[in-house]
Amino acid sequence: MRRRPASWAPAGSALLFIGLDVDGVRQYIAFSGCTVLCAAGAAARCAPSLGLDPFELIEGLHELLATGYAIAAADYPGLGVDGASSYLLGIPASNSMLDVARAARALTGTGARERLLLWDHSQGGQAALFAAERASSHAPELKLEGVAVAAPAANLSALMSADIVNLSGTTIASFAIPAYAAALAEVDTGIGRTRPVES
Repeated sequence: MRRRPASWAPAGSALLFIGLDVDGVRQYIAFSGCTVLCAAGAAARCAPSLGLDPFELIEGLHELLATGYAIAAADYPGLGVDGASSYLLGIPASNSMLDVARAARALTGTGARERLLLWDHSQGGQAALFAAERASSHAPELKLEGVAVAAPAANLSALMSADIVNLSGTTIASFAIPAYAAALAEVDTGIGRTRPVES
């Protein structure tokens, strides 16, 4: 019996920035997760929502706010809240991106609408690509109007193979391998073995 890994649960914490009106009109929801690599690793305390200055973590945040976008930014599962790391796991990260956009619309007084743009880079770029692919099924009430990513972690095999000889590659691998191992260990086929799941 296949079950959904616990690491695919919503993150449970988020950052939300509301953009300014431009000519009396609130622009689309612009949404960003954050790439999270800090000296402490991928621990819960590395969550963007726990940072001192979120403006340092979200690329282009100042420019987006000045243009009038409403910004919703999510932590990923295992960051900011208890739970297994979801580092470079596309489904739980994309769930967080879409869920925080839905939450932004539910807040009164934000002016956030159903029109959705996804933006991020690196780890967040991977999450944005997964979110774009899954938006119609996971958040059908949102209208996806665009996706922009920079240097997304899309080909993990090539990424880790190319950089495994340097600090960047070993750091990425040291975060990703335990996350994948935990996610795969949570999937039970009912015959005492696990099998790979879409990540």
